[in-house]
Amino acid sequence: MFRKASKSAVDCWLQAMKVKDCKIGRCPCADKLRQVTLHIPIDDTDGLNNNILLKETRKKYDKCYNINTYWQ
Repeated sequence: MFRKASKSAVDCWLQAMKVKDCKIGRCPCADKLRQVTLHIPIDDTDGLNNNILLKETRKKYDKCYNINTYWQ
């Protein structure tokens, strides 16, 4: 049988599915953001590092998405 997914795992999955690709096709910034969003931290240090990486990746994604979506 299958285990039921935790609420945090479902929330991470939904956040990753909300990330849209820009108009250039398969956007590497969006793929990286999805990957970082779905990462499950092992301990508190890994969680803090993931949060920092998530913020940096979100900034890069927003910049890439705005340039490639609104200026074309």
